[in-house]
Amino acid sequence: MSVQYRPVCAAHAVEMRCARNDFRVVFRSVAFAHEVQSGDLWSCPVGGEQVVIGWGNGALAHHSEPDFEVFLASADMEVTR
Repeated sequence: MSVQYRPVCAAHAVEMRCARNDFRVVFRSVAFAHEVQSGDLWSCPVGGEQVVIGWGNGALAHHSEPDFEVFLASADMEVTR
């Protein structure tokens, strides 16, 4: 049997709570956006620290796809690698 654990806030030693599903993140290099992924946004109930985890089975869209701009517009944040 597998047990799934919630993320733990290191600053407050409490389990975090899922604040939102389908939190969209653009992963980009310095030159251009590569892909859009969907994860879950978790928050600390004490201090409000947040983390995005749970990326599912792969990217929602890659830069080579024709509708990539639509996914870019729907993103909640960008991460530069």
